[in-house]
Amino acid sequence: MQVHGGITKGDIVRKVHSAEEKAKENVEKYGADMFTILFFDEANTTEAIGIIKEIMCDKSICGEPLKLFQNLKIIAACNPYRKYV
Repeated sequence: MQVHGGITKGDIVRKVHSAEEKAKENVEKYGADMFTILFFDEANTTEAIGIIKEIMCDKSICGEPLKLFQNLKIIAACNPYRKYV
């Protein structure tokens, strides 16, 4: 998921739920050894960084545990801050 300043908490929640469904499909189709990866690119550019922290560190979303968190791997890239002149 390409993250930017216009991405909201709701956008992230929808994307995670979509990834959970895809992870479930992958486990059913390929077995328990199949992993699904959700990548948040430029995660530090959104005001909704708190929900990304909850997802990655607490393995929950809005207080609810993630489904299939063992098979859904979530990765984020934080790009260095650049001051534009």
